[in-house]
Amino acid sequence: YLPELHCCFPAKSHPDHNGIREEIFEWVSRWKKFETEQEREFVLQSDLPGIFCWTVPYSAHRERMLLASKLATCLCMFDDQSDQTKHLAADANTLGKVTLHISAVMEGRDSDQDPGTPIIKELSSVLRQLRADMSPGIYQRHVDTFISGLLSFETQAQRRKINVVPDLPTYISDRRDTFSFNNMQVIIEYCLGVELDEETLQMECIQELHKAASDYMAWTNDLFSFRSEYFQGDMQNLLAVVHFDSGGQLDFQYAVNKTCEMIQSRERDFVRIIHDISVSDVAAGKPDLRLYLLNLPYALSGHLHWLCSSARFHGVGHSMRELRRGILVMDPEKTVILPSLQDSFLPSRLSEY
Repeated sequence: YLPELHCCFPAKSHPDHNGIREEIFEWVSRWKKFETEQEREFVLQSDLPGIFCWTVPYSAHRERMLLASKLATCLCMFDDQSDQTKHLAADANTLGKVTLHISAVMEGRDSDQDPGTPIIKELSSVLRQLRADMSPGIYQRHVDTFISGLLSFETQAQRRKINVVPDLPTYISDRRDTFSFNNMQVIIEYCLGVELDEETLQMECIQELHKAASDYMAWTNDLFSFRSEYFQGDMQNLLAVVHFDSGGQLDFQYAVNKTCEMIQSRERDFVRIIHDISVSDVAAGKPDLRLYLLNLPYALSGHLHWLCSSARFHGVGHSMRELRRGILVMDPEKTVILPSLQDSFLPSRLSEY
């Protein structure tokens, strides 16, 4: 049984979401050969530009939104390709070469490690465009956080290869790296046209706010990606970690309930921290920080909305936009949610279990 996750912030999409989505799909179609109509529909219905169209709804910089959407599209398609082929995900050496190539591209150096794949070629082009458009300060943070994310992905690939499931505290710490919220935060600033200074970023309240946001978004991602990852044999997922951390003695419903409780707890932490910041003088005289803080709650609600609607998590022709609680059928191809025949007797809140 999957309880409904609530987010107290409203979800709002960028006003040009549809236009950006169409432009990105046309761009992908120029370099991506679709083998089947199903594959074409999967990319279209995955709405990869929605990642930033839902998390930065008030960006006034369309060209930046386009570049951010191209970045997200390349990264997601690279990740999907890795999962489907079992090649890159299992081969840390290949991932190492990709990391070396991307590092060279981002630092403006020549690379002799180019894998030569269309996705990496387009990703390299997008990264060069970001290098030309970003300010030196924000670009350096982009480089640092992006490369850190790639390195953590290598570590995760090694765990997949030897089938090791980390303990819960280790997974929580590592997931903050593999989810790469720090890089997403930089892209959010870029799309908004703001730049947070190092003193602000090092404030304890800002760091705790970012941890809460990262955990909420990464863990909801894990919740909705578990179905497909389970059938791929991938146990690098919070639900699996919670299950094995309990000794595997409790039924899997415990892992689902516990994960949802953890997600909602981090939402409460985020609300508390951002409220404390709003009534303090932290943002006094810092218009960039004020604008950033006004947008950040939409990142949580928007990311949840995108997770519920994207075919990347639910399969072509399926979503959880209408029905977000009920019996989850573990189907390898698609998300199937059935309203329980005993729904009126089932609790609507996790605390009632």
